[in-house]
Amino acid sequence: MTTHRPWLGISTRDWSINSDTPQAPPLPEYLGDMRPYLDVLVDRREGGTEVVGGVNKWIIDANWKFGAENFVQDGHHAFSSHVSALMAMQPDDAPVADFPGGFTVTPGGGHGLVASDEPVLELLARDPVLLDYHQNVVRPESARRLGAHRDAIHNVGAFTVFPNFSFLTGFQIIRVWVPRGPHHMEVRSWTLVDRDAPQEVKDAQLRLVRTTFSPSGLLEQDDGENWSMCQDTLRGYISRRLNSNVRMGLDMPIDSTAPGPGRVMPGWNEEPGRDFFRQYRHLMTDPTPHAWTT
Repeated sequence: MTTHRPWLGISTRDWSINSDTPQAPPLPEYLGDMRPYLDVLVDRREGGTEVVGGVNKWIIDANWKFGAENFVQDGHHAFSSHVSALMAMQPDDAPVADFPGGFTVTPGGGHGLVASDEPVLELLARDPVLLDYHQNVVRPESARRLGAHRDAIHNVGAFTVFPNFSFLTGFQIIRVWVPRGPHHMEVRSWTLVDRDAPQEVKDAQLRLVRTTFSPSGLLEQDDGENWSMCQDTLRGYISRRLNSNVRMGLDMPIDSTAPGPGRVMPGWNEEPGRDFFRQYRHLMTDPTPHAWTT
């Protein structure tokens, strides 16, 4: 039996409080075009969400921006980084399938997301209880509540609310990348479930997260290894003299058939990452209170 506690962020439509800091914008204003995507996570069913299993915390030997950038735009790493883990999670007689395509969204303000074009939860979850619940309960009710045009957002996607709050749909995890100096970060991660879901569904969701995106998860260890090796490389003499190349998809056309607001680009690209680092540079070069509202 899992333990749980209420999650207060039932819906962004209820978020009307202001920060105690006079210069900080109201939360709905700060989220901007990211709000509809966040609602798919926390407001997909009547009754909202809750946390199960408590918080997981672990340290990765990498700068916090590796995690934030990965969730803001890096869909293409899955083709190489996670193939062996995905193969291990499939039954021996599973058919070979091409990895689905995807798209990115740049809502502005440094926020961003990357998602797949089609459902891929079946590649990662084998529990029929969880799959049936997602296909026959969650998506139909979410389409009624939030609009059918947002259905595609339920496909496994990674999102970052600038600067260091990220979440995954499908897996239903939220996390914060906490800086622990320039070379280390602490990851704090929670699993969300629908409050009105049957207990067996909540247990299945938690098992999926523990298998994939937890300190011992197959996919999490792939990412952590990549980031820590990148961090080691960046300490080298040559790396410190070079600029990062984040030009994938530069000047690609905007897709007008997007499932939500923001600048949407088809395929795998780094447009949300470029916006993330533009916002970061803006704040680092103009560290005054009004920088957050411009």
